[in-house]
Amino acid sequence: MKSKLKLIAICHLLSALCLSSFAQGTAFTYQGRLNDGVNLANGNYDLTFALFSLSSGAGGQVGSALTNSTIGVTNGLFTVTLDFGNQFPGADRWLEIGVRTNGNGAFTTLTPRQKLTPAPYAITAGNVVSGGITGTYGNAVTFNNAANSFTGNGSGLTGVNAATLNGLGAGNFWQTTGNAGTTPGVNFVGTADNQPLELHVNGARALRLEPNTNGAPNMIGGSSINFVSNGVVGATIGGGGALNYSGTTYTNSVTDDFGTVGGGAANTASGYCADVGGGLGDTASSYYATVSGGFQNTASGYAATVNGGFQNAASSSYATVGGGYNDAASGPYAAVGGGFNNVASQTAPTVSGGQANTASANYATVGGGAGNTASGTFSTVAGGYQNTAGGSDATVGGGYKNTAGGDYSFAAGQRAKANHQGAFVWADSQAADFASTANDQFLIRAQGGVGIGNNNPQAPLHITGGGDANLSSGGNFISGQVSGQNLVIDNNEIISRNNGAGSDLILNFGSGNVGIGRTPAANRLEVGGDASKATAGNWLANSDARIKTDVQTVTNALDKLSRVRLVQFRYTDDYRATHPGVEDRDYLNVVAQEFQRVFPEDVKHSGEKLANGDDILQVDTYPLTIYSAAAIQELNQELKEKSSRISALEKELSELKHAVEKLSNGKN
Repeated sequence: MKSKLKLIAICHLLSALCLSSFAQGTAFTYQGRLNDGVNLANGNYDLTFALFSLSSGAGGQVGSALTNSTIGVTNGLFTVTLDFGNQFPGADRWLEIGVRTNGNGAFTTLTPRQKLTPAPYAITAGNVVSGGITGTYGNAVTFNNAANSFTGNGSGLTGVNAATLNGLGAGNFWQTTGNAGTTPGVNFVGTADNQPLELHVNGARALRLEPNTNGAPNMIGGSSINFVSNGVVGATIGGGGALNYSGTTYTNSVTDDFGTVGGGAANTASGYCADVGGGLGDTASSYYATVSGGFQNTASGYAATVNGGFQNAASSSYATVGGGYNDAASGPYAAVGGGFNNVASQTAPTVSGGQANTASANYATVGGGAGNTASGTFSTVAGGYQNTAGGSDATVGGGYKNTAGGDYSFAAGQRAKANHQGAFVWADSQAADFASTANDQFLIRAQGGVGIGNNNPQAPLHITGGGDANLSSGGNFISGQVSGQNLVIDNNEIISRNNGAGSDLILNFGSGNVGIGRTPAANRLEVGGDASKATAGNWLANSDARIKTDVQTVTNALDKLSRVRLVQFRYTDDYRATHPGVEDRDYLNVVAQEFQRVFPEDVKHSGEKLANGDDILQVDTYPLTIYSAAAIQELNQELKEKSSRISALEKELSELKHAVEKLSNGKN
């Protein structure tokens, strides 16, 4: 219920102002003006009416209360017919009115009660009271009060002074069969003062022309509940709207200058020069905004456009939605061509169509498909399903679940992941991710092989042709097919693989590392499995005194070695599954975490990870060799010292023995 409704400037009119003493009804016509706060009310309202013998307070009601539902109010004015029966014996009567918006909540009683003027008492003309008149009169009756009136069609009147009608003859009236000899501008149908002109059909307003001081009249066509807000100029409502269409009220309205609603139902043009062509429940609410038609569409951005469809929104400057369902163009110059649940946000993005696609960065584009996202500046997804172009200037050509995440990257096929800058990734139909690992890579996953010069590759890369393959500035690449083997060569790397069977040879991998039987992850040389040489010998390292400083003798070797636990163990099944060269047997070594407590500098990350993402540790057991040698030296030194002490003790023992012998001989 609108709490600010109030009734002002109440007047009443009678359907028969001069009633005779013959059979007359007790109904009369009542007209009032209704305000909604400080504004004139417009729309449909329910009204209740009760008649009282008192101006205020409890009690005094006469007759039964009346309820009039769905009363159309236009620019505050309404008219109803009331019939309380013969409740006018001559005493004063007051009318109490209640109001609510159409079918919504409780009635609000308006105050004060409105006193009825004497007109309704015409129903007592058959029982004349003091000063009353009745019957037929042969002489003239003089009316000297502005409130005096009479009823009838005037068929018995004679001697009427035509001057009181400005001397107009039949030729001065518009005829139902048309007029001839008219002069445009001189002869017209309409008002000569600043008052609206209305045309009614079946007793209801069908067209209203409202003047204003700007010379831009408002035209309100269609249902009588269509309206143009106060103070608006140049507005047009072509038609549409309905007072009761299958039990529902539909109002077309224009609330800003030069707005237009062409027709339809429940449409609103609330922006300057806004335009709603038709449809149902459409709104153009900003300057120069346009909704051509459709259902529940909204153009709320400056010069925004929705051409049609259902529940589409163009909510930013110059945004456009061509049609479709629940599409949104929410950024400046954004465009959605159509489709379903598509969104174009930020500056000048485009979604051409499809379903649930999003262009969420400046100048991003999604051509179509479903569930695609272009979220990088100038990025593009041509189509497909659940693809993402997240890098600046990135492109996804189409396909399924592809990602171009790096700037200037490209991805296409199925589950291709160009995650790095400048990466180009093509993935075939295999249902697994195929991802870049560094910037500026060109990667192809083609289970059926890549053919150059042929369409039936017999290897992952099959080149057919009589010329050489130029790899860099010079040199030849001679392709000879070897069954079951691969050869990969680039600028500084050679990889020879035997179908992933653990016999890979990788030379100069990326940063210069070498892998045998495995991809090197952390060290210059990494070997998967055992390593051997044809003859015995040592790994050599530079050890010249001239390249060393702070040279110190290793001490306390025995103590340090005593804290190292040497263990026998087997590798886990999970580890062996990812390292085919590791056998299921007993191995000898140390435990990295324990070794780290004794030799912290000689335990490092291997570059490999466990299934949970934790780093795998590796050890350099070379310190055991040095400390073992130092321990032997310490033991040797202790042995020498003990030997010296033993020699001294033996000498002392010999001397004691000799002294004892002398003493023994002396006694004898």
